Amino acid sequence: IMSSVLLREFLYELCVSSEKAACIARHIRFMHSDFNSMIQEKKLDANHQHLTADYKTLA
Repeated sequence: IMSSVLLREFLYELCVSSEKAACIARHIRFMHSDFNSMIQEKKLDANHQHLTADYKTLA
């Protein structure tokens, strides 16, 4: 039971951190037009069909 609680807390914190990173990326993207020239949308293959979009940085 203890390990499932720790795992649940870890996954929760991981999701919170991931959302914070996404918010930062969205802020940078919308506030700095130059940022759009540094990213490129990737085509989704069979392994990534669960995503709505996937991007890679060109820097």
